[in-house]
Amino acid sequence: VGESWLITPVDGCSVEYFMMDFGNETFVINNNEQCVGSRVTPAGRQLVFQTVSGGAVVNEEPLPSLVPGGTTTGYAISDAAMIAGRATRSGGGYEPVVWYRTATQGWVILQLGLASTDYISAATGISEPDAAGRVRVTGWTDPESGSDDRYSALAVRWTLEPDGSGGWRVASTERLENPKVGGGSLL
Repeated sequence: VGESWLITPVDGCSVEYFMMDFGNETFVINNNEQCVGSRVTPAGRQLVFQTVSGGAVVNEEPLPSLVPGGTTTGYAISDAAMIAGRATRSGGGYEPVVWYRTATQGWVILQLGLASTDYISAATGISEPDAAGRVRVTGWTDPESGSDDRYSALAVRWTLEPDGSGGWRVASTERLENPKVGGGSLL
Protein backbone atom coordinates (compact mmCIF):
# COMPACT_ATOMS: atom_id res chain seq x y z
CA VAL A 1 0.00 0.00 0.00
CA GLY A 2 1.23 3.49 -0.74
CA GLU A 3 3.62 2.35 -3.48
CA SER A 4 3.56 4.02 -6.86
CA TRP A 5 4.16 2.62 -10.33
CA LEU A 6 6.15 4.26 -13.06
CA ILE A 7 4.75 3.56 -16.51
CA THR A 8 7.31 3.89 -19.29
CA PRO A 9 6.07 3.89 -22.87
CA VAL A 10 7.91 1.40 -25.09
CA ASP A 11 9.01 2.66 -28.49
CA GLY A 12 8.53 -0.20 -30.93
CA CYS A 13 7.02 -3.52 -29.84
CA SER A 14 3.88 -4.53 -31.70
CA VAL A 15 0.45 -4.78 -30.18
CA GLU A 16 -1.49 -7.66 -31.71
CA TYR A 17 -5.19 -8.46 -31.72
CA PHE A 18 -5.84 -12.19 -31.94
CA MET A 19 -8.47 -13.28 -34.44
CA MET A 20 -9.96 -9.80 -34.73
CA ASP A 21 -10.64 -9.57 -30.99
CA PHE A 22 -10.08 -5.81 -30.72
CA GLY A 23 -11.12 -5.82 -27.06
CA ASN A 24 -8.04 -7.82 -26.07
CA GLU A 25 -4.64 -6.66 -27.19
CA THR A 26 -1.23 -7.86 -26.13
CA PHE A 27 2.32 -6.64 -26.45
CA VAL A 28 4.55 -9.18 -28.13
CA ILE A 29 7.40 -8.96 -25.58
CA ASN A 30 9.33 -11.48 -23.44
CA ASN A 31 11.01 -11.32 -20.02
CA ASN A 32 14.40 -10.35 -21.54
CA GLU A 33 13.28 -6.95 -22.87
CA GLN A 34 13.05 -8.38 -26.39
CA CYS A 35 10.00 -7.83 -28.53
CA VAL A 36 8.49 -8.08 -31.98
CA GLY A 37 7.85 -4.84 -33.80
CA SER A 38 7.33 -3.63 -37.31
CA ARG A 39 8.78 -0.93 -39.49
CA VAL A 40 7.43 0.53 -42.70
CA THR A 41 9.95 0.24 -45.53
CA PRO A 42 9.69 1.09 -49.24
CA ALA A 43 8.90 -2.61 -49.85
CA GLY A 44 6.10 -2.59 -47.24
CA ARG A 45 5.78 -3.47 -43.56
CA GLN A 46 8.82 -5.37 -42.18
CA LEU A 47 8.62 -7.53 -39.05
CA VAL A 48 11.60 -6.87 -36.74
CA PHE A 49 13.12 -8.35 -33.58
CA GLN A 50 13.88 -5.56 -31.11
CA THR A 51 15.82 -5.23 -27.88
CA VAL A 52 14.43 -2.58 -25.54
CA SER A 53 16.08 -0.69 -22.68
CA GLY A 54 14.53 2.11 -20.66
CA GLY A 55 11.51 2.23 -22.97
CA ALA A 56 13.57 2.71 -26.13
CA VAL A 57 14.66 0.30 -28.84
CA VAL A 58 18.44 -0.17 -28.63
CA ASN A 59 18.79 -2.86 -31.29
CA GLU A 60 16.65 -3.99 -34.20
CA GLU A 61 17.03 -6.91 -36.63
CA PRO A 62 14.72 -7.60 -39.60
CA LEU A 63 13.02 -11.01 -39.70
CA PRO A 64 12.85 -12.92 -43.00
CA SER A 65 9.61 -13.49 -44.91
CA LEU A 66 8.65 -16.50 -47.04
CA VAL A 67 8.13 -14.48 -50.21
CA PRO A 68 9.54 -11.07 -51.24
CA GLY A 69 7.17 -8.35 -50.08
CA GLY A 70 5.07 -10.91 -48.19
CA THR A 71 3.22 -10.02 -45.01
CA THR A 72 4.48 -11.38 -41.69
CA THR A 73 2.95 -11.13 -38.22
CA GLY A 74 4.49 -12.11 -34.89
CA TYR A 75 2.01 -13.19 -32.20
CA ALA A 76 4.27 -14.48 -29.39
CA ILE A 77 7.91 -14.48 -28.30
CA SER A 78 9.58 -16.83 -25.84
CA ASP A 79 12.41 -15.96 -23.47
CA ALA A 80 14.58 -18.13 -25.78
CA ALA A 81 13.86 -15.48 -28.47
CA MET A 82 11.76 -17.77 -30.65
CA ILE A 83 8.84 -16.01 -32.32
CA ALA A 84 5.52 -17.61 -33.35
CA GLY A 85 3.42 -16.06 -36.09
CA ARG A 86 2.26 -16.30 -39.66
CA ALA A 87 3.62 -15.43 -43.09
CA THR A 88 2.19 -15.01 -46.56
CA ARG A 89 3.09 -18.00 -48.71
CA SER A 90 3.49 -18.10 -52.46
CA GLY A 91 0.19 -18.97 -54.10
CA GLY A 92 -1.88 -17.01 -51.56
CA GLY A 93 -3.05 -17.44 -48.02
CA TYR A 94 -0.72 -17.59 -45.09
CA GLU A 95 0.80 -20.27 -42.92
CA PRO A 96 2.16 -20.75 -39.41
CA VAL A 97 5.84 -20.05 -38.90
CA VAL A 98 8.45 -19.74 -36.17
CA TRP A 99 11.48 -17.47 -36.37
CA TYR A 100 14.66 -18.37 -34.50
CA ARG A 101 18.28 -17.25 -34.62
CA THR A 102 21.16 -19.60 -35.36
CA ALA A 103 24.80 -19.07 -34.49
CA THR A 104 25.82 -18.95 -38.16
CA GLN A 105 22.80 -18.00 -40.30
CA GLY A 106 21.18 -15.22 -38.30
CA TRP A 107 17.38 -15.29 -38.29
CA VAL A 108 15.67 -18.28 -39.92
CA ILE A 109 11.99 -18.76 -40.69
CA LEU A 110 10.64 -22.29 -40.08
CA GLN A 111 7.43 -23.25 -41.88
CA LEU A 112 5.31 -25.32 -39.49
CA GLY A 113 3.09 -26.63 -42.26
CA LEU A 114 -0.62 -27.17 -42.53
CA ALA A 115 -2.81 -30.02 -43.71
CA SER A 116 -3.23 -30.22 -47.47
CA THR A 117 -6.89 -29.24 -47.17
CA ASP A 118 -6.28 -26.22 -44.93
CA TYR A 119 -6.24 -22.75 -46.43
CA ILE A 120 -4.81 -20.53 -43.68
CA SER A 121 -3.23 -21.05 -40.29
CA ALA A 122 -1.27 -19.10 -37.67
CA ALA A 123 0.99 -19.88 -34.72
CA THR A 124 -0.15 -17.73 -31.78
CA GLY A 125 1.75 -19.09 -28.78
CA ILE A 126 5.17 -20.61 -28.04
CA SER A 127 6.66 -22.32 -24.98
CA GLU A 128 10.15 -22.34 -23.60
CA PRO A 129 12.24 -25.45 -24.40
CA ASP A 130 11.35 -28.29 -21.99
CA ALA A 131 13.82 -30.66 -20.27
CA ALA A 132 14.03 -32.76 -23.46
CA GLY A 133 14.70 -29.65 -25.57
CA ARG A 134 11.25 -29.64 -27.23
CA VAL A 135 9.24 -26.49 -27.86
CA ARG A 136 5.44 -26.47 -28.13
CA VAL A 137 3.78 -24.02 -30.52
CA THR A 138 0.03 -23.45 -30.43
CA GLY A 139 -2.29 -21.82 -32.91
CA TRP A 140 -5.24 -22.37 -35.20
CA THR A 141 -5.93 -23.67 -38.68
CA ASP A 142 -8.85 -23.27 -41.07
CA PRO A 143 -9.83 -26.48 -42.90
CA GLU A 144 -12.40 -24.73 -45.10
CA SER A 145 -10.54 -23.38 -48.10
CA GLY A 146 -10.95 -19.64 -48.36
CA SER A 147 -13.69 -19.37 -45.75
CA ASP A 148 -11.81 -17.00 -43.39
CA ASP A 149 -14.52 -17.80 -40.84
CA ARG A 150 -13.62 -18.32 -37.20
CA TYR A 151 -16.47 -20.81 -36.82
CA SER A 152 -14.46 -23.29 -38.89
CA ALA A 153 -11.07 -22.71 -37.20
CA LEU A 154 -9.54 -25.58 -35.26
CA ALA A 155 -6.90 -25.56 -32.52
CA VAL A 156 -3.50 -26.98 -33.48
CA ARG A 157 -0.23 -27.71 -31.65
CA TRP A 158 3.16 -28.29 -33.21
CA THR A 159 6.06 -29.86 -31.32
CA LEU A 160 9.53 -28.70 -32.37
CA GLU A 161 12.77 -30.52 -31.66
CA PRO A 162 16.42 -29.63 -32.30
CA ASP A 163 17.52 -30.73 -35.79
CA GLY A 164 21.09 -31.57 -34.73
CA SER A 165 22.68 -28.69 -36.63
CA GLY A 166 21.69 -25.72 -34.46
CA GLY A 167 18.17 -25.36 -35.87
CA TRP A 168 14.68 -26.71 -35.29
CA ARG A 169 12.32 -29.08 -37.09
CA VAL A 170 8.67 -30.04 -36.65
CA ALA A 171 8.51 -33.35 -34.76
CA SER A 172 4.71 -33.61 -34.66
CA THR A 173 1.50 -31.75 -35.44
CA GLU A 174 -1.75 -32.27 -33.54
CA ARG A 175 -4.96 -30.79 -34.88
CA LEU A 176 -7.93 -30.86 -32.53
CA GLU A 177 -11.02 -31.61 -34.55
CA ASN A 178 -13.18 -30.21 -31.73
CA PRO A 179 -13.84 -27.78 -30.23
CA LYS A 180 -13.91 -25.17 -32.91
CA VAL A 181 -13.02 -21.57 -32.16
CA GLY A 182 -16.15 -19.37 -32.13
CA GLY A 183 -17.17 -15.90 -33.26
CA GLY A 184 -16.37 -13.53 -36.14
CA SER A 185 -13.88 -13.38 -38.97
CA LEU A 186 -10.23 -14.47 -38.82
CA LEU A 187 -8.98 -11.57 -40.89
